[in-house]
Amino acid sequence: MKNISPIWKLILLLLVLVPNVLAEQIDFNRAIFEVEGGYVHLTNTLAFHLDEELGLGINLPSQFDNFKISSGGEELNYIFSEGKAIVSVGPKTNEVIVEYDTTDFLKDNSFVIDFESPLASKFVFLEVFVDDDYVAEKINPEAREIIKEEGNVKITWMFEDFNQSRRI
Repeated sequence: MKNISPIWKLILLLLVLVPNVLAEQIDFNRAIFEVEGGYVHLTNTLAFHLDEELGLGINLPSQFDNFKISSGGEELNYIFSEGKAIVSVGPKTNEVIVEYDTTDFLKDNSFVIDFESPLASKFVFLEVFVDDDYVAEKINPEAREIIKEEGNVKITWMFEDFNQSRRI
């Protein structure tokens, strides 16, 4: 085998490493869905470490109220574009919290999660809180845990290496 020049070695190394770095931008993504009174309150916490500024696009349902994006207790500026909230986050930002209320996850007396991570995530945790008298005909995908907690039922899922294009 011929000797490869140092520049080609560097290019090959970057081609191998860059996709891994980009795929691990979100350390964990935790979405909490609280079903109550005919609406769903979503709190989505994204924890990450960035090397440079990034425009983070957060998918939104068609109907929502009480929208807020914050980090470190401070509300962040954002714009709406094509069904997404776009917020600029930089290397000093390590957590973003998105909150809103919606009825879009409630269909025919059922709760239906529509979840997509804005970036690939090492871990995704989904938690759903419903009244303890809630009757679920079907839970799909299979829940990791179902427990009663303070008058509610808590249903949880955990996914590892969650691809950005994956949707639940």
